[in-house]
Amino acid sequence: KQWHISKKSKNIHTLNMANYFVFGLVLILFCFISSSYTSNSTYVPVFVMMNLDWISNTGEITNLTQLTQSLQQLKEGNVDGINVDTWWGIVENKGIKQYNWTSYLTLVNLCQSIGLKMQMITSFHQCGGNVGDACDITLPPYVLDVGENNPDIFYKDSSGNYDPEYLSSGVDNEPVFPGNQTALDLYYNFMQDYIKTFKPYFGKTIVEVQIGMGPAGELRYPSYQSAYWNFCGVGEFQSYDKYLLNDLKNLANIQNKPSLYYNPPTNAGSYNSSPNQTCFFNPTCTNNNYASDYGEFYLNWYCERLIKHGEDILSIAHQLFSSEDVSITAKISAIHWLYFTPSHAA
Repeated sequence: KQWHISKKSKNIHTLNMANYFVFGLVLILFCFISSSYTSNSTYVPVFVMMNLDWISNTGEITNLTQLTQSLQQLKEGNVDGINVDTWWGIVENKGIKQYNWTSYLTLVNLCQSIGLKMQMITSFHQCGGNVGDACDITLPPYVLDVGENNPDIFYKDSSGNYDPEYLSSGVDNEPVFPGNQTALDLYYNFMQDYIKTFKPYFGKTIVEVQIGMGPAGELRYPSYQSAYWNFCGVGEFQSYDKYLLNDLKNLANIQNKPSLYYNPPTNAGSYNSSPNQTCFFNPTCTNNNYASDYGEFYLNWYCERLIKHGEDILSIAHQLFSSEDVSITAKISAIHWLYFTPSHAA
C-alpha cells in the first residue's frame, strides 16, 4: 500500500524541537551542510517539530513572546519550517461542529510573517500517554461523553482495558455520535472546516497536511500501551470491543468457519510476553498458532481492518484536498522489534 497521497513529491525530514535551541540549530545546520557535500545530493527541506507545550491543554498559546522568538531563531538558522499537531480535542472542545482554530491561526500568521513553511497534522488522537508527551489533551468532550455510556467506541484488549486515546475502527461507520454521525463523519467534518479556515495559506505557508489515522497519529492499533507494556513485549490484540467482535463473527459466518473463529486468540500471551512464551506466536506450537488456518484467518482480518481504516480516512482526505495546493501525507508506525522472529509478533 502506498500511503503518501501527494501532487508534489518531497523528501522531508521532521526533527524534534530541542530545549537547547542553539545546540539544535547547530546539529541541523551540520546535517544540512554535510548533505550538501555528498555526491548527487539534492536539497532536503528541514522541518522542526514544535514542542507540545507551545499550546495549553485548553488551547491557549502558553507564551506568545517566547514562541515568536523561537520561530525567529529557526528562520535565522535557515530552517525551512515547522511541523505541528492540530489537536481534535482542542479545536472541537466546545461541542460537535463547534470549531475553534484561534491559536492555530495565530501560529500560522506568525509563520507567514517570519517566512517559515508549515506541516500541519490533523491529530485525531489524544496527547498524553505516549513517549515524550508533555501534555494532557483528550479527545473532544462530546466524544468522551459517548464513551461514558458506550466504551466500546474505543479499542479494547483481552483484559477489558479500553484505550481512550483513539476511536476504534469498529465505529468508522457506526452512527453512535451526536446527530447520528459516524467516526468517519467526524473526521470529514473536521477536515472540511480545516480547509475552509486555512485555504488562504495553502501552497504559501502551509505546504503539507498529515492525516492522523491512529494512536500517535500513526496507522496502527494501540497494542503497546505504556500503562501495561515494556519494551520489547509482543503487546496485545485490540479487537475486543463489540463492534470489531461482531465484524469478526460476521466474516467467520460468511466463510462458514466454526465458532472458534468468532473470537481473537486466547493463547497470545499478554503485553510483556515473548513470542516463545505464547502458543499463538510460537512456530513450534501446533494448537491454533499464527500459521494455522485459524491464525491466518484472524491475522488477515485484523490487518485488513486496519488497512481499510487507513484507506477510508485517506479517501476522505483525497476527496477534500485534491483541488488544494498542499501535499497530503500519512504516518506508518515502525514496529521493528521482534521482526526477525518467524511470527513478527510485535
